[in-house]
Amino acid sequence: MRTRLAGLLLAALGLLAAPGAEAQKKSPPKAPGSAAPVEVKVGQVNDRRGSFARCAISLELPSVPSSEVGAARVLVRKAVDDTGRNLVPEDAAEKRMEPTRAGRFGAEEAGQDPLSLTLELKNPARKATVVKEVRGEIELYSPGKDPDAVATVAKFLASAGQPLKSPALAANGVSITVVTKAQLEAEKKRQAEKKRQEAKKDGIAGEMLESIVSGFLDMFFTPGEDDVVLKVADPRKRVLDIAYVDASGEEKTVGRMEREGYTVLSSWGEKPGPDWGLRVKMQTPKTLARHLFVLKDVALP
Repeated sequence: MRTRLAGLLLAALGLLAAPGAEAQKKSPPKAPGSAAPVEVKVGQVNDRRGSFARCAISLELPSVPSSEVGAARVLVRKAVDDTGRNLVPEDAAEKRMEPTRAGRFGAEEAGQDPLSLTLELKNPARKATVVKEVRGEIELYSPGKDPDAVATVAKFLASAGQPLKSPALAANGVSITVVTKAQLEAEKKRQAEKKRQEAKKDGIAGEMLESIVSGFLDMFFTPGEDDVVLKVADPRKRVLDIAYVDASGEEKTVGRMEREGYTVLSSWGEKPGPDWGLRVKMQTPKTLARHLFVLKDVALP
């Protein structure tokens, strides 16, 4: 009976659960419609087999200084080798913006060298000698082109429980609230009661009903001691990255994941201090540029 009850409980929880990660994925915002060709030089080609198999091609954009670009992505539309094998990765359309050297370490550290990116393809056929053709788009995020692209809120923890105030956030229609423990606990109870009422409507009662509610409460996420929980409203899908800024002005990278409708920031044991700020980088029409590129007859190693 216990085994049967556990099985029914899991099934019921599955039916009542919120949409999964796949359903909640945010589609990356599209760059402006116009796309101009850009000069691209091919650097190193690495055709790795076995574990983490992939074909990686280093690209250099001579006309684009590294210091100007905070993030980028390469979207592959067509790629074939000289045997006719399709090299477009299955997840090519889901490629996300990734921080560049300037995005990770700052424009000064990146310098004026040409921007370097990596193009990833599926492995060519073993008898292939060249990647015959690659066509696609390169999207670049340049925050310096819009004063509203970056919002830095000083001493953000002091504003816990209410929306952070920032002209840049407001300009992009973004609302961010640092969630307090009390608010999170209240939301947990609210969602548990919602699950209870949904189960009742399905005719579930008694021990099974209590097991469903108890199971939901057990599965509801508990943030770590050093984590910061945010409630983010971003209807225009503008938020690209979130980081901490310490008292000296140094930007601190944070891990970010979505849980139960909240954004959880993790800093790997380095808890943000009361004098730290929160920096939010946003994609706006002014900051996004899209360029077309074509590669022909790229020799394989």
